[in-house]
Amino acid sequence: MDSTAAQMTQPGTVAIAVPAELAPAVERMIAQHRAGGTGPAVERLEYHTPQPARRRPLADWPLMGALLGLCAVVHILAASLIPKYETVYRDFGTKLPTVTAGFVWLSRFVVSDLGWIYIWPVAIVIPILVAQFRSPPADRRRGIGLPTALVLVLIAALLLWSHYALVDPLLRIILRVSSGAGGGTP
Repeated sequence: MDSTAAQMTQPGTVAIAVPAELAPAVERMIAQHRAGGTGPAVERLEYHTPQPARRRPLADWPLMGALLGLCAVVHILAASLIPKYETVYRDFGTKLPTVTAGFVWLSRFVVSDLGWIYIWPVAIVIPILVAQFRSPPADRRRGIGLPTALVLVLIAALLLWSHYALVDPLLRIILRVSSGAGGGTP
């Protein structure tokens, strides 16, 4: 941007640098001031300061909230719900399907083997990395975004899958008991 210095000749004044396209308007304003004009400036300067570049957010907050929700669901299932079902299945001597056995393993990993130490930091690190590598948004839109929507769908799928995995063996036990079948596995 070219600059022109408008020099004021009165004692105690300094030269100021203004953009070249504004120099004539500034000179008129200075002349009006010297002439004793105390009212508002006759014309308005049409100069817009360029907007500073948008800063990247520290993290993708909606994604972080969704991932923390996913971790909370996994932790609650692993710490409270799955062990109760495991006790019931052990008491009945039921052979668990692979999906249910996987949930029991996940429960033991999260609760007993300190698996939560691996799960919870992921919910914090991934949104920070996403925010650092994604270009900053041009406007401040309030949508949740695709990654957050996918995590919410994952939470719903996990809840449905866990319901199936935990209730299916229980239904098999009920059917076996109600049909009068012996001690065989369903």
